[in-house]
Amino acid sequence: MKVANTFDPFRKINSFYTNEYQAASWHRAMKEYEQSIESVEKEICQKLRKEIFAEGKATPNQLLREFQRWKGLMSKDSIKKEL
Repeated sequence: MKVANTFDPFRKINSFYTNEYQAASWHRAMKEYEQSIESVEKEICQKLRKEIFAEGKATPNQLLREFQRWKGLMSKDSIKKEL
């Protein structure tokens, strides 16, 4: 999935000393990070779609457990849109 360089945008800034003057660099780093994980999120969605929404594979109780298991991941807007 090539996630080794995912956090590189944050290595360029000191995130412990942010203030209103450094807000632009923080937002830029966030945008770069979100762009870098976009392909990873799409791949995760494809795998989740196969696992969760496979026809006739799971009972309603199993589906509920799977949704509860992945609720943190599924709460992201980009994941919701993709699924």
